[in-house]
Amino acid sequence: MKNRFLSIQLPEDRPVEQRNALRIALFGFLASTISASFYLYLGIRSGDWQLYAWGADIFALAAAVAVGGALIRRGRISTGMWLIIWAAVISFVGTVLLIEGTGLVIGVGLGVLVAVIAGQTLSSDSAARAVRIGVTGAIASILLDQFLPPYRLPQPEATRTFLPGIIAAVILILGYVILRQFRDYSLRTKLLISMSVITALSLGAYGFFTSRRSAQSQAFLSDELQATVQEQAEQELTSAAAREADVAEDLLAQIPRSLQQLADYRAALYGQSEMLGAGQYWSSDSLAQFEGGQYGNSTSDIASAFLPAGIPLTESSKAEFNLSAYLDFVAPSFLDAHPNVVAVYYMLREGGITYYPNIDFVNVVPPDFDPRQGLYYTVATPENNPERKPVWTPPYEDPAGMGMLVTSAIPVYDQRGNFRGVISADIQLTRVTEQVANIQAGESGFAFLVDSAGRVIAMTDAGYAFFDLEPEIVPVDEIPKQTVLGLGSAELQDITQKMTQGGDGLARVTVEDVEYYLAYAPLESVGYSIGLVAPVAELEAKYLAANERVEAENKNTEQLTTLILIGVLLGAALLSQFISQALSSPLLQLRAAADQVTQGNLNARAPITSKDEIGALGETFNIMTAQLSELIGSLEQRVAERTRALSTVAEVGTSASTILETDKLLQEVVDLTKERFGFYHAHIYLLDGTGDHLVLAAGAGEPGLKMVAEGRSIPLDSEQSLVARAAREQKGVTVNDVTRASDFLPNPYLPDTRSELAAPMVVGDQVVGVFDVQSDLVGRFTNADVDIQTTLASQIAVAIQNARQYELANRFQQQYTLALEGSNDGIWDWDIANNSIFYSARWKAMLGYEEYELTRGFVEWEERIHPEDRDYAVKALDDYLEGRAPEYDVRIRLRHKDGTWRWIRDRGKALRRPDGTAYRMAGSHSDITEAVLQQELATQRARQQEALNRITQNIQSASTVEAALQVAARELGHALGSKPTLVEIEPGVMDKAA
Repeated sequence: MKNRFLSIQLPEDRPVEQRNALRIALFGFLASTISASFYLYLGIRSGDWQLYAWGADIFALAAAVAVGGALIRRGRISTGMWLIIWAAVISFVGTVLLIEGTGLVIGVGLGVLVAVIAGQTLSSDSAARAVRIGVTGAIASILLDQFLPPYRLPQPEATRTFLPGIIAAVILILGYVILRQFRDYSLRTKLLISMSVITALSLGAYGFFTSRRSAQSQAFLSDELQATVQEQAEQELTSAAAREADVAEDLLAQIPRSLQQLADYRAALYGQSEMLGAGQYWSSDSLAQFEGGQYGNSTSDIASAFLPAGIPLTESSKAEFNLSAYLDFVAPSFLDAHPNVVAVYYMLREGGITYYPNIDFVNVVPPDFDPRQGLYYTVATPENNPERKPVWTPPYEDPAGMGMLVTSAIPVYDQRGNFRGVISADIQLTRVTEQVANIQAGESGFAFLVDSAGRVIAMTDAGYAFFDLEPEIVPVDEIPKQTVLGLGSAELQDITQKMTQGGDGLARVTVEDVEYYLAYAPLESVGYSIGLVAPVAELEAKYLAANERVEAENKNTEQLTTLILIGVLLGAALLSQFISQALSSPLLQLRAAADQVTQGNLNARAPITSKDEIGALGETFNIMTAQLSELIGSLEQRVAERTRALSTVAEVGTSASTILETDKLLQEVVDLTKERFGFYHAHIYLLDGTGDHLVLAAGAGEPGLKMVAEGRSIPLDSEQSLVARAAREQKGVTVNDVTRASDFLPNPYLPDTRSELAAPMVVGDQVVGVFDVQSDLVGRFTNADVDIQTTLASQIAVAIQNARQYELANRFQQQYTLALEGSNDGIWDWDIANNSIFYSARWKAMLGYEEYELTRGFVEWEERIHPEDRDYAVKALDDYLEGRAPEYDVRIRLRHKDGTWRWIRDRGKALRRPDGTAYRMAGSHSDITEAVLQQELATQRARQQEALNRITQNIQSASTVEAALQVAARELGHALGSKPTLVEIEPGVMDKAA
């Protein structure tokens, strides 16, 4: 069953307040239902209980609106509307208690909605109470939103447009209703609404732009502060990365320079190999061979000397060991100068090694340990280092048990350029790792160190967690396998790639939803890169704290501004009510006085309390009332005179309309006008056929007859004629003192004329003539007389036009009748649109009927057509009407009343509309029966004569009498339709012929 409550087609017999209330209930129910559904949908998506509660709150409002609508339909308008108003106030305030940031929109919407609803549906007193409730609810919503503690749900982004939109839509719809009925409101209500709207819009615009400007300023300052803090944090982190890289660089870069001095010293020893290689300082003869076949020296020596098993101790090897022993004078100083260096050693091309400090090398490493197989040797050989520059090995686990090391290796060449060995220094990375671990970036930041391949050299537990790695256990004498390349997000991968390429810089990366700064700088001498990682929030903590302080200060300012605006708005509302009362009070007094005047009290006067426009209006009203009192006294007399004049016009017009002869009509009009109006004279001029002259056609009394007999006329372009001017200007013209008129033509037959009125006789835009009346009194004619006589002139013009048309029609009728009587044809006239047809008397007489017969229209013609001719005739008529044939002209047989057939020539022409459709057709019937019969008889005689001639020719061509007789019999049979033919010859005829 269709819900009548939801029907927007409201019966017009309901009171206006009830119709408005039902519309408000309908729009409120739809808007609240849509809103509640939307908020519940958001609650389902987000799971926030505040959104569920918000949806339930609005659904409760929809239910209350539905109940209120039901009460309104039963006539309980006030109860229903109060239910809707209270439900709206409670629901809207409840929304502010649930959702943060909705106070302003809810407050404005609530205030406007309650004011509109109350103004459209409630009495004045009830509406005032409702408005106060709505304003209180609006202020409460705004203040609660400003001062409630932060337990509420921040307004979802989806509702920031939807909530104002749905409220604005309802306000616009109701505002449209107000605008439609605005003209029906009292002036006080109009003033109050107008001032309230202007004040609210002004304050709203001010508040909006102030708030917007404040928000923009806050955002600008916040952005500037954030940019400053961010720039400072980035600079600090970048500087820290560069500083730590410089520290590590200084720690490592000094070693290759000092090691280069050792390499140069060892190469110089080859220049004195004959003297120093003999073993005066230390002799390689002290080397002992151990069980594994390797050679080693005593632990009491400054350095360890070692030759792996399988390599013979030759004289050349002994000389090399003897020369290397001279490193005892410089190597210990090198180690003392570089605490991070755990060992420095020289590896011979032949496979031996001299190692500082003496760690009993022969018992630490395997017997077959060949140093030439290690990276610390191979990286510096000519094959891998043709440039002969210092090189670094990747980090590796020291076979001597010193932990993770990195080695700086330099090749040694003798004076002839022969490669003789590699001197290397092992740097223990523990100290570097401790340095990296001790780097502090923020509160929870960390540092890490990687080589050119991205392998992890030093990293804290936080770093392993950052890269999602586990600490690696590196086997002895092997390099780490774990690398940071290819780990993490695309941004992080890009940064680690730049680190391995020797780049420096700073970037932001996000790891597990936490944003970090990552600054990195290279250690150019070793190809390493150090990275510093710190959470953005920690480094920008100053900005966040300052921003919180700014937001708190802005919140306080916004609260104070809100209180001020509310106070200003309330003050403006009270002031608006006072001003509207002050402005409307004099008008109400003026209205009361006007009501008394309408009731017949012409002595009522409006009190004058000011000299402004309202006071001037009251004074004008009082003057008008006094004048009205005076005018009413003479009004009845003027009305009576005007009524008599109009009655006379009607009498003359009626008389003129009954006369169809133009001359008699004109004379009757001028005589009757002169008599009834008491004029001195009246006459009528008609425009001649050329349209250049006005010819006197009728005049009242003897003077008029004389002037008509003289054939007087006035040129239409005459400047000294009142009559001609009236015709040219097509309006009434008066001269109330002819003695002072330059265009008055005196007339000897009318010597007492003192004033004159000429009125044009016009039909449509066509001037027929001029109706001229004269008086023997000066100042006789008024504007009212001009109107009356112009009206009479128009009626006379119409009467003349009708008379002329009647005469013309009568003349045409006579000519038509003569034409019909002189013609022997019948006439028909067919109104196609109405399917009616006229048959003339002659048309009917042709078929033997009287004039009163054959009255059924088109069917009378169609039924009388010969069966053999009917299709042909109807088709010919259709082809012509449809435009397929250029004319309609047929010869058909029609049945006579006596049953015989008459040959008729039927012709006609049609009138067509612009689109070619025929709407009327007329034509004639001609009886051609005699002509057709004569034609048929002549045709028959011609055929007979032709047959006779052919028979004669054939007989003459026969050679014998018998042949001639046979030809005659045959031809006669053919001529008679192949009938048997017998030719008999009387006896004796042939003999006589012979």
